[in-house]
Amino acid sequence: MKRKLKHITLSGVAIVAICLVIFFRASGKKAKADQGEESPLRPVAVSLIKRGPLVNTLTLSGAFRPYQEVDVHAKVAGYIRKIYVDVGDY
Repeated sequence: MKRKLKHITLSGVAIVAICLVIFFRASGKKAKADQGEESPLRPVAVSLIKRGPLVNTLTLSGAFRPYQEVDVHAKVAGYIRKIYVDVGDY
């Protein structure tokens, strides 16, 4: 008995789904037909382009001054006999 009720319920749901699909397809065709009667051209906003140099400057008022002055001294007393590196070497 439960199987028969289950089959009837599934059949009813399938029939309702088919009816809904047919209804929405029919109503969609009418809406598309109404849109076809209008002009396919639509007005849009347009702006003209001008060539020019790309400039991005920022001017800030103020003065650059270091926070402190530092004297550089050797850590140990002595002198350098030979230098085995050049400027920029690791």
